[in-house]
Amino acid sequence: MRRFPAILAAAALAWTSAVPGARAQEAPAVPEPALPVRAAPDALPGAFVPEDRSPFLTGLRRFEIVAFGAFPIMLFYSNLGFDISRYARSGYDPFYAPWPLKSEYSYKPTTPEILASIGTAALLSVGVGALDAVIRASRTRKAAAKARVDSP
Repeated sequence: MRRFPAILAAAALAWTSAVPGARAQEAPAVPEPALPVRAAPDALPGAFVPEDRSPFLTGLRRFEIVAFGAFPIMLFYSNLGFDISRYARSGYDPFYAPWPLKSEYSYKPTTPEILASIGTAALLSVGVGALDAVIRASRTRKAAAKARVDSP
């Protein structure tokens, strides 16, 4: 067994000497002319102009962004709320302890409970988006009313 590395090294040496090496690529005698680099027409989008979208579409996009952004936070809070309510309904049994106090032997929620938690989080996130839209609309309305009063 001691000779195996020596035999392996000898075989590798014999193999590399028997196999012809790859030929080096030769550089072309005349270099090819470089093509000028130009940007294709209309390759880049035009500058964003706020008038491209109607205020309704801008508000709808903001609602969508706020609602989707609030979903993970609302999912956390709805899971925590379901855990705390289950813990309180069970008479504060340690088996039903909420998230920070759970162990590996704690209660695992069923599929309907998980779906209810996700649905609650979705409704809460849509509510947060709607609340943001209402606040934004009232601020816009106040600014427009103030502009009308201030104008001569």
